[in-house]
Amino acid sequence: MRVGNSILPSFPRTLMAIFFSLRCSQVFRLIGHILGTGTWEQRKLKEITSVIKDGTHGTHIEHYGAYLLSAKNILSNRIVYSKNDRQISINDFNKIYKGYSLNDGDFLLTIVGTIGRTAIYRQSKDKIAFQRSVAIIRGKEEIIDNYFLMFSFQLPTIKKILQRVTSISAQPGIYLRDLSNIEVWYPVISEQQKIIALLKNICNLIAANE
Repeated sequence: MRVGNSILPSFPRTLMAIFFSLRCSQVFRLIGHILGTGTWEQRKLKEITSVIKDGTHGTHIEHYGAYLLSAKNILSNRIVYSKNDRQISINDFNKIYKGYSLNDGDFLLTIVGTIGRTAIYRQSKDKIAFQRSVAIIRGKEEIIDNYFLMFSFQLPTIKKILQRVTSISAQPGIYLRDLSNIEVWYPVISEQQKIIALLKNICNLIAANE
C-alpha cells in the first residue's frame, strides 16, 4: 500500500505518541500483541539492576581535561555537550571514578532539577563524568536491557511515579532509595530486544523526518 508523503512523516510520531500516552500495562499488552511476546514480570528497579548511583556531589575546580556534565546535557535520549560545557582536571575525574566506572551502554536518568530525561551512555574519546543531577543505572544483563529501561522510564505511568516521589525544595530531586523502589514491567531479554528494535525504528523515522 502506498502512503502519501504528507502522511508518512507524521505516522511514526503518532504511533510513538499512542504508545507513551497509554498506561504502563496497556502499552505492554499492545506491544506484546503486536510482537507476540509472552509473560511479563514486575519487579523493583533495585532487584533487576547492579548499579543505581548518582553523579559526584563534590566540589571540583574548573580545569581542562574531562567534562563534568549535568541534567541539562541530557536531551532527547542523547548526551549533548560542547567545548563550552564545564571541564575539570584529570585528577578530579579519576577521583570521581575511584569507586565505580561509567560503562558503555549505562542508562542515564536526570533526578535533580529537570526530572525524568533519559539517555544511554556511549563510550567516546572524551572523558565524561556527571554531577549528582544524573543517575547512572545498569541493568543485570541476564534480566533487563538498558535500552528497555530507558524506554520504560518514558512511559507516563513511571513519569507520574517520578513526580510523586520527587522531594520539593529549592531544587526538586529524587532520592536514590525512592528510585530503586520503582517497579518495572519486563519480558525475557529476547522479547525485550524485539520491542527495543521496534521503538528504535520508530525513533529513527521521527528523527529522519524532523
